[in-house]
Amino acid sequence: MKITTHILRSILAILTFLTGYYMLQTLDFSETALVDNGWSTWLIAPYIIRIVSGLFMFTGLVLILGLNQSKKMLIWPFGLFLFSSFFQCSIIWQIELDRCYLCLRELFQWNIYQGIVLGSIGLGLTILLYNLPQTSFNWKFRFPVILILFLTSISYPFILNYPASWAVYGESEFEEIQRPMQLERLDTIVTPKKYGQLPKNLNEGKQLIAFVTLTCPYCKRAAYRLHVLKKKYPLAPITIITSGDTADWDLFIRRSKIENVPHALMNHRVFAELSEGSVPKLYLIDEGTAIQKVQYWAIDEAFLEKLQ
Repeated sequence: MKITTHILRSILAILTFLTGYYMLQTLDFSETALVDNGWSTWLIAPYIIRIVSGLFMFTGLVLILGLNQSKKMLIWPFGLFLFSSFFQCSIIWQIELDRCYLCLRELFQWNIYQGIVLGSIGLGLTILLYNLPQTSFNWKFRFPVILILFLTSISYPFILNYPASWAVYGESEFEEIQRPMQLERLDTIVTPKKYGQLPKNLNEGKQLIAFVTLTCPYCKRAAYRLHVLKKKYPLAPITIITSGDTADWDLFIRRSKIENVPHALMNHRVFAELSEGSVPKLYLIDEGTAIQKVQYWAIDEAFLEKLQ
């Protein structure tokens, strides 16, 4: 029985730690999904998702090292996998995304349904272990080791994948510019209807125009963020102009959900000129002149309220 307990505990420990570690690859999408399904705000979501990632890794390490083998310790993995499973289900029911978050998606390329199964396995292992006799093992310096592991695990997601709003490298949220965009050039470019259509009034009033490519990971995050904001502010003048291989179009649309945002695919030199060769590039435009370059992570409800 002791061997069975050790094996199951080791499996649960590895599963818990790897779940937290590979969550780091999808933190930006996960925090936007938290806002999209109404579980959080733009301000708090980056912290919630990184703390959850850190708690997964901390719990896995404690279980692996046998620092706490009491049944009370099993409350941690149970609560984390329960949160993960509910989060995955809310993504399916409320926002209809097909990507797996808070799971081993980046390791096995799993979809969201496989992620729910993974969470169920974690819950099942926790319940099974709770009903098995637990062995006891006392570390001499258990408390300081647990404290160090906790602080390290919680800090790690913020160090490795810090919230974009921290602007560690000195990125400015808004850069004031004065650049005539000559957006009338866009009217001369014919785009098949399958790949979207641009509005005809881009030179009128204030507009937020985003230039993204279909394969750039930050572009998907920017586009998905704009989709979420457009749902709340349907009258906000937001347009997304994309570029890339048409083979990547369907996946990009599935991941970014930008059907509610005016958009179009444009494989033309005008795209490179307007985006200045770097993406994602977002401009606040007033009467056809770009007056600000905007970081995608700086766009929130307050920004759009001023834009309307």
